[in-house]
Amino acid sequence: MGPVERLRRRDEFRRCYRHGAKIAGRWIVLHRLAPSPGRERVRVGFTVSRRVGKAVVRNRVKRRLREAWRRWIKELPVSGDVVVAARPQAAEASYAELEAELGWLLRKVCRTGGNGGGAPSASKPSGPASP
Repeated sequence: MGPVERLRRRDEFRRCYRHGAKIAGRWIVLHRLAPSPGRERVRVGFTVSRRVGKAVVRNRVKRRLREAWRRWIKELPVSGDVVVAARPQAAEASYAELEAELGWLLRKVCRTGGNGGGAPSASKPSGPASP
């Protein structure tokens, strides 16, 4: 992920939180702000608060979320600014669980334009198709 594809500044995150749609899962909360005219690329930011755990745990959760994002973004037509926020329970989730939930949330964003919520169904997939 290059710097152009990432949210970096506090005001960019804040804009997503305040004006974007929020979709929550068990381990992840996704905030998506529709793209501004002329900007069709997706930009992403990851946030893992201290409530998740100490630095080692937070960094592990961030690494897992970044990798899950890389795998899912190739398959789904998401645009705009997206903030992926880990809930405190994310520390106990496996990579496969985080990846499946992120995929479910991203599909929901693509389908509803970001205006949905609720918990994932029991039949959520295990992950993206292998290349």
